[in-house]
Amino acid sequence: MLNRVNMFTKKDNDRDLVESRHIERGRGRPRGTTQQGLATRRPLYETAIQLIGMRGYEATTLRDVAHSAGVSVGLLYKYFPSKRAVVLSLYDDLSGEYAHRGAAMESGKWRNRFLFALETSLDVLRPHRETLITLIPVLVGSRADSRRAVLQSNSKKQTLTNQADPRARELRWVNFRRRASMSCNSVCG
Repeated sequence: MLNRVNMFTKKDNDRDLVESRHIERGRGRPRGTTQQGLATRRPLYETAIQLIGMRGYEATTLRDVAHSAGVSVGLLYKYFPSKRAVVLSLYDDLSGEYAHRGAAMESGKWRNRFLFALETSLDVLRPHRETLITLIPVLVGSRADSRRAVLQSNSKKQTLTNQADPRARELRWVNFRRRASMSCNSVCG
């Protein structure tokens, strides 16, 4: 370890620094996240997730969340400046929980590891099922948005492959919707 000596006073700065840290605390709020901040943020987050699950993303306002949590709108905005911030916090929590549980995965056959990962992801998502269902249009887009995106994608493919058959485009759209509905039912249902 380097011994830091002040060139003017010839004193050991490390020892003085350590001692001063224990004696004096700086003015103002401590930097970073505090326990009090976490204790305040958690109920706001849970209230927001609960309201989004009950009312839907579009119908829930941060003003409603603040009112339900019994806090001022300004305090809520301090922790969550937008509904998007709440959804991103949900994503962070679910991702962190999945990573924590996924660390317990043992090495072995690919099939066993895949099943473990699938079961773990479903276990992590299950408590937030209602909220995630209401978030599907926000995260994936509405059916009209999906149809428009698929039609645009298909038109690009048709241009590239010179397939101008409208019936083929409709069949691809039907197959896409069927696959999307099956995957949503397997995850959500």
